[in-house]
Amino acid sequence: MFFRSSPFRFISIFLLALTILSFVGKTFAQLDPTFGTNGVVSTALGGAGTTLADFVLPDGKILVVAVAKISNQQKTFFFRYNSDGTPDSSYGTNGKVQLSIPFITPNSAQISRAVRQSDGKIVIAGYDYSLGVQKPLMARFNEDGTVDTTFAGGSGISRPNISQSDDVRFSSLIIQPDGKILLTGGLELSSNTQYLFLMRYQLNGSVDTSFGSGGGGFIIHNSLGIEPYDEGGGEYLFLQSNGKIIVGVVSTIGSGSSEIRRFNTDGTADNSFTAVNLDSRTLFVQPDDKILVGSQFSKTEAVAQTHTDSRISRYNADGAVDTGFGTNGQVSFDVASYSDDSPRGLQVMPDGQILVALNVEIQPNRSIYRGRYWVALARLSPNGAVNGKFLVASMGDNLTSYIKVLPDGKILTALRGSLSSTFGGVGLVRVTGVPLQNYLFHSIPFYFGNYPGTNPSFYRPSTNSFFFGAVNNVINTGFAPGDILAPADFIGGLGYNLAYFRPSNGTWYIVEGLAPIQNIRTVRWGADGDIPAPADYNGDGKADPAVFRPSDGNWYIYHIADGSYSIVHWGTNGDKPVPGDYDGDGIYDRAVFRPSTGEWWILRSSDYGYTRVTFGLEGDIPVQEDYDGDGKFDIAVYRPSNGIWYRINSSDISFFAYQWGIPGDIPVPGNYDTDQKANVAVWRPSNGTWYIVNPDYNSMFTIAWGMNGDRPLPGKY
Repeated sequence: MFFRSSPFRFISIFLLALTILSFVGKTFAQLDPTFGTNGVVSTALGGAGTTLADFVLPDGKILVVAVAKISNQQKTFFFRYNSDGTPDSSYGTNGKVQLSIPFITPNSAQISRAVRQSDGKIVIAGYDYSLGVQKPLMARFNEDGTVDTTFAGGSGISRPNISQSDDVRFSSLIIQPDGKILLTGGLELSSNTQYLFLMRYQLNGSVDTSFGSGGGGFIIHNSLGIEPYDEGGGEYLFLQSNGKIIVGVVSTIGSGSSEIRRFNTDGTADNSFTAVNLDSRTLFVQPDDKILVGSQFSKTEAVAQTHTDSRISRYNADGAVDTGFGTNGQVSFDVASYSDDSPRGLQVMPDGQILVALNVEIQPNRSIYRGRYWVALARLSPNGAVNGKFLVASMGDNLTSYIKVLPDGKILTALRGSLSSTFGGVGLVRVTGVPLQNYLFHSIPFYFGNYPGTNPSFYRPSTNSFFFGAVNNVINTGFAPGDILAPADFIGGLGYNLAYFRPSNGTWYIVEGLAPIQNIRTVRWGADGDIPAPADYNGDGKADPAVFRPSDGNWYIYHIADGSYSIVHWGTNGDKPVPGDYDGDGIYDRAVFRPSTGEWWILRSSDYGYTRVTFGLEGDIPVQEDYDGDGKFDIAVYRPSNGIWYRINSSDISFFAYQWGIPGDIPVPGNYDTDQKANVAVWRPSNGTWYIVNPDYNSMFTIAWGMNGDRPLPGKY
């Protein structure tokens, strides 16, 4: 396993393999391996795509309706997949059919929704553009993608004349139990005043003259205080068991607010219903007629971190709050700590449990999760207790999603948002369950917000200034001679904060914002002679001000979020603190490197056991980071005498040695290229140049940034 010529002293390196635990809570086993590639199916469309609907057919195949903007014109497609996610080669061209819709103005038209009738025919709705205004449009197609000539008088397309001079759009539709087609839409006057309208058709595509007033088959509501949003009015449309109509409208009233109303079977307003007004993102009517609403809300944590969490509310059939659900009818939760969560789909399982599909925006982090935008699933008990949270897949763009439970209990998640940066098309994910998993993220080391990776930065003693991100972001924070640099992610999720420890008074100075400085927070914690070692030791997503005291071998840790503290004896005089997440549980372990013996002593947070490994020589500089991308820190040293980096990869316990540096260089490891693996890197004082390499790809780059006498912030000494 090791080079014979290596000068290291090893005390049972096999001990490392036995004692470092596997990564906790980071398995993707719930992705269905029998579907697509690791549970994910994607089909390119040649442009930014949106999935409108997916239908599981009686034979188990999946039909997807999607649209894409191609050459500035919206195109509508049917895709058919086999039950394993492969394209159905017997359908269209490699499983894809493009619909022929005679738009009047193709570059201004839009299809917004699609539903499947019990006979397999597909009804779509949206709007066209003619004579300077939007016109509603509905059409029906056979499953093979041909126009249904038995619909709407033989043309297959209905263009109702609701208004000659105003913008009118269909936005949602459903098929009633009697086969009639119910639609909602938005009507916008030239004065920008907006109204909601409802319209109903017979099964054959003729207007249902019994609906509304005047025989037109529609009714306009102009006194409800509802202003349908720009994509067309009622985004959510459901029928309760008594035939009454639930409409959820995203509104321009207030800031992203919305309104949920109920209408009678003839389309008139049901004044017995208590209107629901909140910032909803998704809506679902349960089989018992209770109404689930998904929303998001801003939450501010300690040390000024703000993000959005998810909230699920439940109302009785009449719109009154269901006080038996959660706390006063509401349940709040997040999927990933200090990340933005937003519910985008709701469904109820046969046993009454509630499924939630969410978008999760994860800020740059050092975990094994690749990508910023994720689709996630959560599960709640019938009374609102969260019993499952699972990050499903990274899609690389800001998506919405919805879900359905399949007959075999598996869960299919379809993607309804722009997929331009990942697929440029359609996405489906199938999972076998929704486990309860916790996700702890920590920012990429020395990411200060200039770009999503480690930012080359330094302190210049001659001017008492800090320079950030290889650009001229220069600040002065009151740093004084004798202070010790100690940047870390004290806020949680946004990146590193510039911070320093002043031994003379035992005070930490934490800069809460850069360029311009927002605030400098002081924390009295430590004493002269202490070595600062800030890290997240309690798993709350925030680094804790912490010191290692050589005189007594104790770690003194102040938990910044709640003001509590802990003291742990781990080490002795002469040891160097080397904290890191060595066991992959998302919490930093207290650890020391003992130069006199070359030993690493690691106190594991996952089980409070310890690991002892001999790796290194006196004079080596510890450079522990996650170099192999498995979510665990690797034991590693840099040898100044020969410029060689030595490490043990935690993923497979293999030995790695790499020549990168010359005497006098300062090691500055970090995730510069944002691949979630630390780069081998040095800063050369003689010419002020950063030399950064990715040994996996044998790629390197240099940055001329700094001059002799500067102190690089990622520097290890």
